[in-house]
Amino acid sequence: MYAARSLLRLIAPVALALALAACGSDDDLETAAAPAPAPAQTKISKADADALRAEIYPLWQPPAEPPCHEQLKVYIQLAEDGRVTRADAKPERGYDDPCRGAQDAAIRAIWAASPLTVPRTRDWDGITLIFDRDALMP
Repeated sequence: MYAARSLLRLIAPVALALALAACGSDDDLETAAAPAPAPAQTKISKADADALRAEIYPLWQPPAEPPCHEQLKVYIQLAEDGRVTRADAKPERGYDDPCRGAQDAAIRAIWAASPLTVPRTRDWDGITLIFDRDALMP
């Protein structure tokens, strides 16, 4: 037992010194290259956004009660083939919010419309769509 403790006392400082050396020094931080900036996202064209809305809106069935007269925003992320990979409400409504049902219906409509028809030359992978119940009413 005594031999093991003696060995541990000898190894511990060496292990600590090696661990600190592996971390590098402050000089390394100054010479490290800065990460490349993310490519600029271009905005989706109005025609492309309207085409996506035309596929999703017919599937959106917001509940009649309680009425929601607010615009609802939902962020949609798409794979290259048009499959919806993510649909998040921005901001997500609380369970007691009168617009929660309409928001949930919008997200269900997005998933039901997947895969969406997207242009081949797009350079965006996501879009925030606005759902407006009042715009549906004649």
